[in-house]
Amino acid sequence: MSSARRVRSSTIQLLPAAADAAVAAALDAVIVRGSATQRDALAVLNGELARLGLGEISVNAFNRLVLRFRQSGIPARYRLSAEPSAPANDLLMELIDQRIDAALQRIGVR
Repeated sequence: MSSARRVRSSTIQLLPAAADAAVAAALDAVIVRGSATQRDALAVLNGELARLGLGEISVNAFNRLVLRFRQSGIPARYRLSAEPSAPANDLLMELIDQRIDAALQRIGVR
């Protein structure tokens, strides 16, 4: 008997591609930006799914997906940008630019 476990697709992964943007926005709000609670993001997601004529996602299904993606990273299908942590990259680049400008002003180049 094989010891390999069969992994079932979640109800979220079984959604059609038309729902990917709504799922990506919910995951971005919770994982990447941290601007929404899981419950709030799920409410918005379920509203978008209803608008598309699709069924609701359960709290448990969304929670499992968030936990898995927090550990393993968000797959490209559900990213709002090419970079998994684009907001952090933007913030870091802005901070570096500010520091460079300040240093150049101190030495009289700008």
